[in-house]
Amino acid sequence: MTIITNDGLKWYRDISVGDDKNIDAVALGTGISETSISDASLQNEVYRGTKSDINVNIRKGDNYNEFDVYIDVTGGSQISAGTEITEIGVFAESGTSDEVMIARDVFNSVELVSGIKERFSTTIRINR
Repeated sequence: MTIITNDGLKWYRDISVGDDKNIDAVALGTGISETSISDASLQNEVYRGTKSDINVNIRKGDNYNEFDVYIDVTGGSQISAGTEITEIGVFAESGTSDEVMIARDVFNSVELVSGIKERFSTTIRINR
């Protein structure tokens, strides 16, 4: 289950009162620790894509507080073949030099096979 972080809730509150900040990155990792509302990063990030990358799609969902996010990676290209991806994180601009982790999800491992593209996706609903 995708967990919305405390920082993610604060970020959403700020954009709903007029700050112009965007979700701008999706990251993948190999961490297995349980998700927490205090998460600020992936446990073990191995790849990050931004909204300007062709393999990343970040779009507003059907509801006002919903975002659909995916990232495509190919084993042996963006990430070494044999890597077992187990976590995804969604990051946004914070208005400072730091990014805010909006959400994190941990799932059963997906091993990347050389030359094979895998899609990792999540829908985040910013609420609790």
